[in-house]
Amino acid sequence: MRRQELEFQADRIEMVLRDYKAPARVTGGHVTPRWIQFLLQTAPGIKVNRVESLSREIALALGAPSARVTTYGGAMRVEVPRPDPQPVRLMSMLARLPHIPFGTAVLGLADDGAPLLLRLPSPDVAHGLVAGTTGSGKTALVQAMVASLALTHRRSQLQFVVIDELHTYRGLFGSHVANVIRRLRRVCRHYGADPVFICASATIANPGPFAEKLVGLPFIEVTEDGSPQPEKAIVFWNPPLLDAALGQRASALAEASYPAYDANQYQQVANQDTSRFMDPVISSVYEPGSVNKVITAAAALQRGIVTQTTGIHVPPTYRAS
Repeated sequence: MRRQELEFQADRIEMVLRDYKAPARVTGGHVTPRWIQFLLQTAPGIKVNRVESLSREIALALGAPSARVTTYGGAMRVEVPRPDPQPVRLMSMLARLPHIPFGTAVLGLADDGAPLLLRLPSPDVAHGLVAGTTGSGKTALVQAMVASLALTHRRSQLQFVVIDELHTYRGLFGSHVANVIRRLRRVCRHYGADPVFICASATIANPGPFAEKLVGLPFIEVTEDGSPQPEKAIVFWNPPLLDAALGQRASALAEASYPAYDANQYQQVANQDTSRFMDPVISSVYEPGSVNKVITAAAALQRGIVTQTTGIHVPPTYRAS
């Protein structure tokens, strides 16, 4: 965009704020591929929510479909979409970076137009979560991350190949998956890489043998969760009988919302703890076809629903006051 157009828009913003008794001055800004950002310096005593309430008036004065007022780094900004949005190209961003550290993925552009990087080996990066609504570009972002890692690293530096989700592939498509994985292994060997294949599955009954057939390598099954976890207590609550003739009892889930404790022997189980582990347990031990009926602890142990109980005593007559 031309500088004259930006100065005209800055003058319009100042005029709108002045007309609505919220004087401010545009001190600068940034032009990104999709947004135009104007930095504001408000007059003393002007609150942020006052300027935020004028976002629609600002958009109308600029002829833009929308405008948003944000704060960043102690400064206030007015952001409006560009009339000619430009695509963000990965190769042009990589050309702007003289050096990219090992294990760093290029995500895109930050709010100020600078390249946004994610250094995966950094101790501050425990996990990378890509979230958003349908059509917001999650897949494109992941593809850009993978492509940037492939373009900025040598082939011999490939260390891990993750396959998620591991499924049963049948027919022609299944044979193609196996062949693609074997071709990938040959390419890795050609360039001196020997990556570790990690397969994740939540549905396969025999993940180890299946992964070995699919990839062609020996696998070690990891079926136990070794992460640190606090001790859990499983409480079996028999809801009070409401109608003896019909055998109707109170709702098990409603009863589980009460805190249960025996002050003489056991510590109180708070409401939030109760809702965290009692509801799933009680809902999972319903007898099939029954209404508001919970099986006993012995039956649950026999059927393999739970593996251990800690014996918390639940006073049957306790009710929240």
